[in-house]
Amino acid sequence: MVTQRQLHLEVLGSRFRIGSGDENVLELVRRLWDPFLVARPSSKALRVTIERGSRGWLVHPEGEPRAEKDLWNALILVRNWIVERSLDRAEHFVSLHAAVVVRAGQAILVVGDPWAGKTTLTLRLVEHDWSYFSDDVAPIRLRDGRVSPFPKPIGIKQQSWEEMKRYWEPLPAWLPAPADSFLLPAASLLAPPTMTAAVGFLVFLRFEPARKQRMRTLSSAEALALSGRHVRGLLPEHLPHLSRMCSQARSVELAYRSAAEAADAVLELAQVSRQGPAPPIARTRVAEDVPRPT
Repeated sequence: MVTQRQLHLEVLGSRFRIGSGDENVLELVRRLWDPFLVARPSSKALRVTIERGSRGWLVHPEGEPRAEKDLWNALILVRNWIVERSLDRAEHFVSLHAAVVVRAGQAILVVGDPWAGKTTLTLRLVEHDWSYFSDDVAPIRLRDGRVSPFPKPIGIKQQSWEEMKRYWEPLPAWLPAPADSFLLPAASLLAPPTMTAAVGFLVFLRFEPARKQRMRTLSSAEALALSGRHVRGLLPEHLPHLSRMCSQARSVELAYRSAAEAADAVLELAQVSRQGPAPPIARTRVAEDVPRPT
């Protein structure tokens, strides 16, 4: 009988227990969820197991057994389950569908629908000395409007494994190359830990490959309306907190055609804001396009 080992996590105040009898799989889980690991188990923890089956991998979240042929899909399933459960229980946060990078205590929230290119833009901003906070969920604290770090495993779609596997260094020799989507460990992108950050910029992202890049400054009312569309489980009591965030942050709508030119625009926006009031932005830059993970 295979002995199952377990890892213990705390995610936005919720506790989880991940078990597996496969040492390699457990090591992958450890690296993927490293920022959330805790030493002590909890009797209230939600449980999930990952085991090798005759036709692939068996994932057992509580009451929801699933079979996956591919290990990466099994790990993605576990990630999605943990994220959904933790957000369901995060009573002291409003969760915005946004990627987050931070520098000098100020956060840029890149807000957008799935497939808008948030993760690609985030990785480019990290390459320009911004610190990674999250790839697609911004937990905004209700008591003060600050954003908390949420460095869960980063989901990558439509991006080259050969280009991105460097974030797994050292790369396990046995790890299979993904057929499609895969995960990156957020710990490889994290700077020294920061508890929370003020929301300095809201960038509402829209991918339009056939048109020139456009950036438009938004009023706080426009930013509030757009933010409401991207909140998970929006409730009336969330609106005053979102309104405060939108009134304090600088908000723009960015229609872009490549992650490279979008990153240039956001970096320029942040730099100009540090130097003083900025003129209206109307600019077009041409850069080589890149694949767009979310």
